[in-house]
Amino acid sequence: MKIKWLVVCVLLLAGCREKKAPLAEAVFPVYKVDLDKVDSVNMRDLFSAVELIPLQKKAGYTITSPQLGLYKGNYYLWDDTEKRMFCFGSSGNFKYVTKEDGLKSINRNSASHRSRRVSIMDQLGYRYQKKWYLYQTFRTEVYHLDKSGEKTTAYRWDFGKYNDKDTVVRFEKKPLDELVEDQQQWLHENSAFALNEAKENERYVYVSVERIYKREHRWDFGQVVHLFYDKKRGDYKLFEHFENGMYLPAEMRMDDTCMTALVTYDTRHWFLDRELLDKAGKKVYDGMKKEDYPLVVKYVFKKD
Repeated sequence: MKIKWLVVCVLLLAGCREKKAPLAEAVFPVYKVDLDKVDSVNMRDLFSAVELIPLQKKAGYTITSPQLGLYKGNYYLWDDTEKRMFCFGSSGNFKYVTKEDGLKSINRNSASHRSRRVSIMDQLGYRYQKKWYLYQTFRTEVYHLDKSGEKTTAYRWDFGKYNDKDTVVRFEKKPLDELVEDQQQWLHENSAFALNEAKENERYVYVSVERIYKREHRWDFGQVVHLFYDKKRGDYKLFEHFENGMYLPAEMRMDDTCMTALVTYDTRHWFLDRELLDKAGKKVYDGMKKEDYPLVVKYVFKKD
């Protein structure tokens, strides 16, 4: 009888083990990237075309330090020096100019916080599919915040040996210029990267990464690279420039079809390869003058 009861107990324990819930797995994506393998990339691997849209000049108005916004097919340029905003149609035709800074609302779906950031403790962010994706420059976690301030991880970067330790970071209260200097020194002594402007579309997660290399007596040495992570394929492209020597502009907007940026007359040779432009693009490129407004440049994503 004792043997029978022993057998029953063993069977019951085995059944309990079978019904035990498995360990919870991460419910968010993890994007693994080797930051040490910075390459040069063929532009055609990412983009199928580069389109140039000249902006019609308004007599009596110059544009000194523009920031680009997109809304309902229009281009909006906020001139931070003159404190006025220009609106242009989809073909670059001038519509109006106003003193009101409307980029905060007009560009809500594509603007980042980077230009407003002072402290490295500030949240950076971008908006995608009606949600804010937030992160800190020295953290690998990208997260959402609900109305109560509760944090939910959206995804994580996995930079291997360069991953942050999620330790609590605090700084003494100091005048702003001293605080910024202390924070930048801490960043360069304790992190191998600084994440800057990020954005996302149906296929890619993009982020501009400053790679920080520590050298004796020179803690401020870095290299800015572009990271495009392909969510569909599970691979990525990490590069400083293209094989033809061209660079991507520092500040861009992204949707499912293209990356959009402003390029000035003085910087066009850094970002535009004339030989890759179509006939219309070559005509715009050759006709550009120093006093012209910046070009709107659209880097059209390659389709599978």
